[in-house]
Amino acid sequence: MTKVQDKAISAFVTDVRAALEGQDPNVIADLTDNLEADLMDRQASETDAFQLGNPKLFAQELLASAGLLSVSSADSRAMRFWRGVGSAVWRFLKSVRPAWWVFRGLMAYTLIWFVLLKQEKYIPDNPGAWLALAVMVVVSVQIGRANSRKLAIRLALAVLNIVAVLVAGYWLVGFNQVRDNYQRMNVLFNSGLLLQDGRVVGFAYAYDKNGKQLPMAALKDGNGHLIYQPPASTDLPPALAATVGTALANAISVLNKLHDAIVEISYQDLPEVQSGHVASVQVSYDALGSQHVQLVVAK
Repeated sequence: MTKVQDKAISAFVTDVRAALEGQDPNVIADLTDNLEADLMDRQASETDAFQLGNPKLFAQELLASAGLLSVSSADSRAMRFWRGVGSAVWRFLKSVRPAWWVFRGLMAYTLIWFVLLKQEKYIPDNPGAWLALAVMVVVSVQIGRANSRKLAIRLALAVLNIVAVLVAGYWLVGFNQVRDNYQRMNVLFNSGLLLQDGRVVGFAYAYDKNGKQLPMAALKDGNGHLIYQPPASTDLPPALAATVGTALANAISVLNKLHDAIVEISYQDLPEVQSGHVASVQVSYDALGSQHVQLVVAK
């Protein structure tokens, strides 16, 4: 009985190929290469309920599922062109399915780590995570290779693919944010700037235990590497140099004319300077060229 049925399946596949005659040979090959094996699998699962049906109708269903129509001699050149394009796209999508299976496994890994474990891990960072990713990829590939024609399984697979696309968008946004943060940190690391709590320190001072400011030529670490060096007062623009000894209001009016300057005002006990007047001005520039201005004002 099995041999007879197998011969019927082989003849059916031959008739289907004949019904597809006129299509691109590559299209026929893509649609029918695994057809005989698929029909035998259906025969084994459906047993007595299995029926082959009409090969011509079956051929039309294959074309419809692939988004293709038969090409006749009366078709216009434009129609043949676009059908050829559709055929090429269909063949390309079929060829990259294994890559999609692997990517779907990565999205499953991302979903589990974010939803169940509440951890932001876009890529594995330890042996256990790599093992989990490998398991997800293997499961995704096996699901893709199954190629079941049952409607329930195909619907479940469609849902999985939709979820993978949604997670992919979230994964790409998060991964891009991690990359941007890394680039910013790398720029700051190589800028030579003095940072505190993530912000640039434009000016630094040394004080004794009584709160009196001490003169400081430079600040170095234990290995003698320069950490900070106050900007030279001779580098002051004339307009800023003229604010020294004047009232704070006058200095602010001058600063308002500067563009893109970051201004800091430091109030200090300076008996020799009139209260509310500017005792000194310092200017520095960060790695991005932004100007930092600090006014030391007497209390």
